[in-house]
Amino acid sequence: MSIFNSLYTADSGMNAQSTAFTNLSNNIANSQTTGYKATDTTFQDFVANSLSSYTGQAVSDGVGAVSRSQVQKQGTISTSTNSLAVAISGNGFFDVSKVSGQATSGKTSFGTEQYFTRNGDFETDKSGYLVNTSGYYLNGYMADPTTGVLSNDLTQINVSNIAFRPTETTTLTMSGGLPDAGYTTTQTIYDSTGQQHTLQLDWTKDSNYSTDNPVWDVKEVVPIFRTGR
Repeated sequence: MSIFNSLYTADSGMNAQSTAFTNLSNNIANSQTTGYKATDTTFQDFVANSLSSYTGQAVSDGVGAVSRSQVQKQGTISTSTNSLAVAISGNGFFDVSKVSGQATSGKTSFGTEQYFTRNGDFETDKSGYLVNTSGYYLNGYMADPTTGVLSNDLTQINVSNIAFRPTETTTLTMSGGLPDAGYTTTQTIYDSTGQQHTLQLDWTKDSNYSTDNPVWDVKEVVPIFRTGR
């Protein structure tokens, strides 16, 4: 082995180790990044294209580093306050697209390439499209609003024209302690149209029961729900 081969072997070893440290740094920096998959580093030996004239064995000719993204591994699913955030448990990816610019009509235009990601932290942009924190737009099959039949064309999901049905308040669950004197509490409730109201609860201690087993009476002051003028 010549001196140049020796220098190359040492240089390739340092480069391989540098790649390993780079992957490790990226893993640490992205430990809290949604949908990120860790990258492992494996090393491989290079051998010369001829055998040693002395021993008849292959001569080492350096080392290389191979980076492998662990896309097949399940990540940790965490809770989110974002109602549009979703996660995949098991195999699969979200089919997403990149935006290519604004069309002459002012609408958003998208590229034809398909991408796949596990980042499901989606939000709506100003046009109503679902986009994740990496800037990729969610693709899907739109459903007919009347029949519910899915379309055959994969397209970017837009929720700007989707009206979500409000859920009215039907049950209140409360816990806590009450003082001996009368007490008033309030609770936010919603009607069938999604309008917010304040319900007043007046608590009064019943004097017919002992202090060891107190009983309270509650009176609801229900607001008048108005759906129009």
